Amino acid sequence: MTVVNIDGKIENNNLSIILSGKVDSSNAGDAEKQVMELLGDNSPTAATIDAEKLEYISSAGLRILLKLKKKIPTVTVINVTSEVYDIFEVTGFTEILDVQKAYRCVSIEGCPEIGRGAYGTVYRLSEDSIVKVYRVEGANSIDIIKREQENARKAFVYGMPTAISYDIVKVGNDMGVVYEMLDAQTVGSYITEHPEEFDQRIQQIADLARSIHATVVKNNEFQSFKEFIIGEMEHVRKWVNEEQFQQILDTIAAIPDPSTLLHGDFHPKNTLIRNGEIELIDMGDVRVGHPIFEFSSMCMLDTLLKNNPQMQPWQFMGTDEATASKVWPAFIKSYLGDKFNPQTAELLIKAAQIGMLIKVLPSIAARVNAAPEPRPESIAMLTSRIETLLAIKPEMIAGLFKQVDALLQN
Repeated sequence: MTVVNIDGKIENNNLSIILSGKVDSSNAGDAEKQVMELLGDNSPTAATIDAEKLEYISSAGLRILLKLKKKIPTVTVINVTSEVYDIFEVTGFTEILDVQKAYRCVSIEGCPEIGRGAYGTVYRLSEDSIVKVYRVEGANSIDIIKREQENARKAFVYGMPTAISYDIVKVGNDMGVVYEMLDAQTVGSYITEHPEEFDQRIQQIADLARSIHATVVKNNEFQSFKEFIIGEMEHVRKWVNEEQFQQILDTIAAIPDPSTLLHGDFHPKNTLIRNGEIELIDMGDVRVGHPIFEFSSMCMLDTLLKNNPQMQPWQFMGTDEATASKVWPAFIKSYLGDKFNPQTAELLIKAAQIGMLIKVLPSIAARVNAAPEPRPESIAMLTSRIETLLAIKPEMIAGLFKQVDALLQN
């Protein structure tokens, strides 16, 4: 008789099973008995089967999983080897169960860091590849990875030049995605190393931004940024009264909500230059909305550079301090093109600062709310930002953005 080992437990309404060895007709009866004994009279809502050490499963073994599926709504098989995955796929069981391949393990020891964002850090893995390692506390990184991959795929169809990942990997206890990036470099590091090309490369990313913002998305393929940020404002609710909270919502509502494509975190460290062309990475925040929200990252980094240089915000832009100080003004000038003058620049910067405030306020509130004992300076920063936003009246927003929209029309 072929040997199969089965171990498991029920915890948090989930039946966890570890399968190892081979399941075939000679031991399927005994294997089924063990599985059903683990289930007993319980009614868990989910089952997770770890198949990392499963070498083979026959049709008799698959029938056990089918019986389990009839008793438990959600059955997930994880860490499946390529050989065993082929069996699930050929028999059609990948359509019945959630079957997930085992992930290749990679090491980032000694790999240079080339980017850092809200969800993780990007490292140069080899001469022709990079890996983005996701470190998201309290969240399912696989769900975030799949959302980012889907965003990248859909954005690519709309013409956004995105770097497409080709592999999901394990990096220690974290998950990551691998991109083919032969001879690619972030625009931030490139303009630092090649200051003589600064104007040319900033013009390139400004042209790319304008191209993205000329793209209208149909059929609600991406979430509205306003819808997203209104949901995130729940983090702020406990710090204001109901009248103030409604005013914040009214202020956001006063900003136009076009179906314009947005990258969501546009800055030199999320843009790559390869063979003279620009590509985008970090696609987790792709949404639709007003282009002014696209400028939030660079506007925030420029604000930090002027007011909080001790935070070394140029690192988030992937440049040195001197280069970082020039990026935001140069980008505004390049983005506006022939429409640039001190007055139009001031108008766009004013709107961008409001967009930045709306975008970062929920994040600040979430961090303060999550702290067991928030620092007084953190609370002071949060309340200061809230007071600034409350000082901006919805009717002023409507007038400002009417001017901005007239300026940005092609």
